[in-house]
Amino acid sequence: MEHLAIHLARELELGGPVQYRWMYLFERYMHHLKKKKIKNLSKVEGSIIAQVINEETSNFAENYFPSEVHTKNRRPARHDDRGEKATYHVTVPSMFSEIGRLSGKPTKRRLTEIDHAHLQTYLLTNCEDVLQYESVYMAELRMTYRHATEEELQQLRHNGFAAWLLNYVTDGLARGFVFDDWICEFMRGPNYVIKSYPKYCTRGYAFAKKGHSRTTYDGGVSSSSGDDVYYGNIQEILEIQYPGMVGLRCVVFYCDWYDTTPDRGVKTDAFGVTSIHSRRKLQHYDPFILASQADQVCQFNIQKYN
Repeated sequence: MEHLAIHLARELELGGPVQYRWMYLFERYMHHLKKKKIKNLSKVEGSIIAQVINEETSNFAENYFPSEVHTKNRRPARHDDRGEKATYHVTVPSMFSEIGRLSGKPTKRRLTEIDHAHLQTYLLTNCEDVLQYESVYMAELRMTYRHATEEELQQLRHNGFAAWLLNYVTDGLARGFVFDDWICEFMRGPNYVIKSYPKYCTRGYAFAKKGHSRTTYDGGVSSSSGDDVYYGNIQEILEIQYPGMVGLRCVVFYCDWYDTTPDRGVKTDAFGVTSIHSRRKLQHYDPFILASQADQVCQFNIQKYN
C-alpha cells in the first residue's frame, strides 16, 4: 500500500481524469440511491422522486437563511482558519498578522538560551521591515572584515545581528530618533515562556505535531529557500509572544529537518517522486520556521531507500 500514491499518479498521467474510466463513482451513487432515497421497496421510482424533491427543496431554501445559520452545505470546513487576522492598534509587519487558528489544549514550556537566541535571530532576518537595518549591519561587517568570505559574514550576522539591532535602536532613542512602537518591542526578544499547541489550521492546511501513537499524521512539511527545498517533521507548534503594549505574536514550527544533499539525503526519480533518507538529518541547527513559510507534504514509509 505504500506504493499506492506512486501508482495512482502514474495511472493518472497515462489515462487522464478518472471519472471517464472508473466505475467507483457510479457504484457510490447507486449506494446513495439505495440507502438514502428508497424508503418504499414496492415503489422504488416514486421513493427516489420524492426524496430528490425534498433534497432539492432543502438545498434551495438554505440560500435564504441568515449567514450566521450553518446548514449542511454552508457549515465551516473542518480545518477552517476563520479568515481573521490578529489586530493591533498600530501597523505591524505581515508576519505578525497571519491568518490562522490554533487548536487543542496548549502546554507551556520555557525556551533555552540557545533556542531563544536562534528564534530571535530567525524572526529578525525573516521580517521584511527589518531588512533596512540588516543592510546597514552587513555593510559594517564588510568594512570591518574586509577579507572575510561570504559564508563567514553570514555566520557573523547570525551571531551578532540581534545584539547589534538592540544597541542600534537603544542608542537612536537616546539621541532623540523616533522608531515605530513595534520595532522597540521586537528588538528586545520574545518571552521565554511559550505555548505549544497540538494543531494549527492555516491556508487550507491542518498542521499537527509529530505523534508516534497516531494512526494519521499531518506533520510533514517542506520549505523553500532559494533553489533549495527542505523537508522535515513538525516537533512542536509554538505561539511566540513579545512583551509590551503592542503585544506582537506569531506562530512558528519547531522542526526536525532531513539532509538535503542530492543523492545522499534526497533524490528525485524520473516521475518526480522525492525520496528522503530518514536517518540522515540536517547538520546545521536551524529548527524554526514561520507557519506562513511551511507547505504540507505527505510522507510514506518505503521498504528501502535505494
